Formats: sequence, structure tokens, C-alpha cells
Amino acid sequence: MLDTSNPALTPAQRDSLALLDGVTTARAAVHAAEVEEVELVAAFAATYRASGAAHRPVLSVVDERLVALAGDGAPLVSSYAGLELGAFLNVHEGHADHQMRQALELVHRLPKTWSLCQQGRIMVWVARKVADQTRVLTAAQAEWFDQRFARLAGRLPSGRQLTLAEALVIDADPDGASRRAEQAAQDRFVSVRVLPDGAAGLAARLDVLDAHQFDAMADRIADILRQQGACGSKQVLRAKAVGVLASPARALALQQRALQPALDDEALAAIDPELVAGLADLVRQMELTPARPDAMPAPTDLPAPEAPDDLAPPERPIDPFDADDAARQVRESGAQVWRPAWWWADDALDPDPPPPDLPPLDPPTLDPQGIRCAGHTCGQVTVPANKLLPRVRLVVHVSQATAEEVRGVARVEGHGPMSFETLVEQLGGEARVTIVPTVDLNQVPSVDRYEIPALTRDAVLQRDLFAAFPGSSFRSAHLDLDHTVPWRSCTAGATRPAGLGPLGRRQHCAKTARLWHVQQPLPGHYLWTSPLGLVYMVTPSGAARVRVPIAADPDR
Repeated sequence: MLDTSNPALTPAQRDSLALLDGVTTARAAVHAAEVEEVELVAAFAATYRASGAAHRPVLSVVDERLVALAGDGAPLVSSYAGLELGAFLNVHEGHADHQMRQALELVHRLPKTWSLCQQGRIMVWVARKVADQTRVLTAAQAEWFDQRFARLAGRLPSGRQLTLAEALVIDADPDGASRRAEQAAQDRFVSVRVLPDGAAGLAARLDVLDAHQFDAMADRIADILRQQGACGSKQVLRAKAVGVLASPARALALQQRALQPALDDEALAAIDPELVAGLADLVRQMELTPARPDAMPAPTDLPAPEAPDDLAPPERPIDPFDADDAARQVRESGAQVWRPAWWWADDALDPDPPPPDLPPLDPPTLDPQGIRCAGHTCGQVTVPANKLLPRVRLVVHVSQATAEEVRGVARVEGHGPMSFETLVEQLGGEARVTIVPTVDLNQVPSVDRYEIPALTRDAVLQRDLFAAFPGSSFRSAHLDLDHTVPWRSCTAGATRPAGLGPLGRRQHCAKTARLWHVQQPLPGHYLWTSPLGLVYMVTPSGAARVRVPIAADPDR
């Protein structure tokens, strides 16, 4: 309890202290509950078995087996424990596996660290992250880590505790750390994830240099977009730049235009393309010569000049396409560069002013249109930028009212809900998108064969966007389609949308092993019974546990 008896405190200050005291009490209660949850999950993982005494094995590849979730020395876990725990907590099975792995690691392999956590000197979320790092250690290495971490971490703030854990893991297993670093170098990916409000996130694991180069290019394109009048903050323009980089030729065209000199329209109009082409040809014929002739010969009649004997050659060749380099060497050596009478490069070498009707162009970098460009950005992209974008296939679900009013919610498969107005705006630009109409489930015929026709599969995937299993967040697009009632050749029309559902591989195996049982009373509505007798209803709207058990058909 905080002391509020100080007479110097105002009533408002005493109230603030009382509130802080309440926060401390609440945090202690939350911490105690989290500690208890970890211990209960660890006990569940160590004891759960899906197969009862009366269970008859079906196939060895799908039958229950014991697997190692945590590190060396921790109890083995049923291969189907994650399904039971995930369904009960209404979380994805992978998340349930992760919870059991962390709990087993802390309780059985890091007892001193866990003792600090029980005392409140380490937050539970920090302890979980520590457990993620130590899973790769052997039992002896984990014991060494546990002793040193518990001795040093108690007084450190959370961020420094995690840094300490990372250093001690490397110190405990330096060879393993090197191997993991090499493996991490090969662990590269680029992925798109769903964000709310009609946006998407782009995540990637890259080499450091590649990441910084991409970051710099995003900055460059963002600056070019701002120069061209685009509105928004720097981060908004960087996000738009990533969209530009989806078409490398489009990004190149932007850079080309940005590198053009700022010439006014009158100056550009005064440039004769044929004259400019002639200038470029003449410049390429420039040679070292003793003097400048009074008249310029025609380009086709230019003789090959010879340097006189008394003219000392430069120490290194003069680059005729680098005016600064040529001028510098001329000053140092006393040599002269042969140039046409109308050519200028430096006032010290050519006091004559340039003709008034020509702007000071640099012929070595002229492109065919008479506009300067830099290195690899010379040339033109003649294909329309939108035609260079990759084509994207979208499946969009909207109600008839939304489509008619252009207002409401649209659901994009693989992304999620977004406002219909935002969808129309994003599709109305330069995007190349193939819109796929929704399949009418009432028009999909049943078939007798086991193989699932493409039309039937599309219908099921449009109906069930996620796996038809309680708590699962697997998107259905890449999952198995399972016959809810096992397929038999004698059953007419057994393959139909009302008898199919998407399942993840482990979920499918658990059903095949007859450990989990399922019924589909209505299309897209599934009743699951777990090995512990718990019953769950899964619908397109989510999953819920049913209080009254429903007898399951053992053949399903």
C-alpha cells in the first residue's frame, strides 16, 4: 500500500496515489493468473492423450504419436494436443502448440527463471520470449543458461532482460549460434498480410544491403512523386513508391523523367532534333589536336588529326566525353582540344559566348530527343506503364444492394472486408485486375466420382473462407477439401458442396484417425466432437462450444 498520510499532499494527489495502488493490485492479480495459466497449460500438454482405451488404430500415418515440442528433457506431447487446446480456447492450433512449447520450456527446463517469474521479478510475456530463445539448447546448455540468467536478470528492465537472454544463448552454444545465423541467412521471404480499412502490409526478410537499397529506392521514388505534385506525408509517398516498384519499367521511366534538366518550353522548342543528332555525332569525333581551325568541316569530311611533334602527350588519355576531365588536363599540360567554332566548354578555353538561340547542352550525354540523361537512365520506355503491371486475380463478394448503391462492405478473398468505395477507388486506377464472379452454389451439380471438379471446389472455397475446424485461422484457398461423410463409390452424388469442407492437414488426419468426429447438418455448418467429448459448432460466422453433447456417428 502506498503511504497517503503526508500532510503536504492535496486531496487530488492522494486520489492519484490511491489509483496507482489499485493499478499495482490489479497487475499483481493479472500476473498471478498468467503464471497459473502457464502451469496449467504445461500440465495439460504433459498429460493429454487423444486415444482412449477403446480406440482402434486406423492408419499408422494418422494415428496419435508423441512429439517433442519443447527442448531436450521436456515431456513429449500428443500430436493432437494442439487441436484440443486450440478448439477449447478458440485459437489457431499453431498458437496452441506455441503456448504448450513455452510452458513446457519454462516449467521443466528453466526452473530458476520460472521461479523469478512466479515472484513477479520477470513478466510472463518476457519469460515466454526467453523460452522461445532457449528451445534450441541441449539440457546441459539450458541448465547453464538458467543459472546465469536467474542470477543477473532480476533487477533489469524487461528490454534488457531479453537482450541478456539473447547474449547468454549465444554464449551457451556458440557453434549452434553460427549454424543458426547461416540458416537465417537462407530464411528469406516476402509476404503480404491483411490490415484493416482496405490496406495490406508487406513484410520481408532480406539481406541487409538489399534492404537498405530498397529503402533508399523507396525514398527516391517518393521524392520524385512529390516533385510531380503527389500529396501526402513522406511515409504515404513511400508506400505509393512500393506500388510503383511493382513495375520496374514504370519506376525507371519515373527516374528518367526526373533526371531531365529543367528546360523551359521555349528553349526546347528552339532545338532542332536533326541539329542535335549532328552535335552528338561531331562530339564523338573530337580528337586531341594542336589548334582549333577557323571553320568547321562537315562531319563526313573530318580528317584524322595528328598531334605535332612538339606537343607533349598528356599523362593519361583525355576522355572527350568528360568536359571537366578534359579541361583539367588541358590546363595542366598546355595541350589544346580541337573543337568546332561554335563549341564551348569553359570560358578560359573558349572566350566566345554561346550562340543566343541554343541552350548550353552537353553533347556527350544527349539522347536522340536532345535531352540530357544519366547513365543507365538513357532511352525511353515506350510501353504504357499500366501494361507493365502484373495481372492480379481477385474474388470479391458484395451484396446486390451494395453493388447498386456503390456503398457498403465488400469482401475480398485473401484480404478481408473493406469499404466498397475504397475497393472501387483502388481498382479504378492503373491496376490490371481480373474480377472473378461468385459461383452460385445452387447451380453446382453433384458428381459421383471422388475427385472434386474445379467448379465445386471454387463454390466451397467461396462459401468457407477458413478451415472448417473450431479455432482455426487457416485460409481455405490452399487446404484439402474433405468429404464430411466418407466417400463411397456406391453413393450417388457424394461429391457436392454440401458434403465438403476445407481442413488443414493435421485436422484432416485427426478426423481420418476417428479421434475427432464431424457432421455437416447444413452447408457450411459443422458440428465437431473432440476426443474429450466437447462439441463445437463451426459456421461462416465463427465457432462456439455447444453445452449439450451431441452423439457423433463413429463413421464420420
